[in-house]
Amino acid sequence: MKKLTYLLVAIALLALGWFVGRRTAQAAPKNDQSSVASEVLKAQMFNNAFSEVTLSETIIEQLDSGRVDDARRMLRTHQDGCIFALDNSLDSSTISAQDMAALRDLNVSIQSSQRNEGWGS
Repeated sequence: MKKLTYLLVAIALLALGWFVGRRTAQAAPKNDQSSVASEVLKAQMFNNAFSEVTLSETIIEQLDSGRVDDARRMLRTHQDGCIFALDNSLDSSTISAQDMAALRDLNVSIQSSQRNEGWGS
């Protein structure tokens, strides 16, 4: 029964996030080049927060049911994943000016095609 409740809460949070995102995008359309990056950042922040909430709920459920070893393994796996991500972000190569210009041009072309096709409204 708890799993069904968690699933329903997760679906409700996803639907709420989608609805709020749609309303925000419709209420304040952005015409600058940073809008795509801003939307990606918002989506990433939502995904990270949702992931942390889900992990915390699962660990709390394991602790409440007495499965301390399972909770400990899950926390250590999560910690290892975070350490791996930090290590990879430090070792990443720098992006060249030409690559940055190409990304900017791609962003502009995507935005203009969305405006021309009516996706942005």
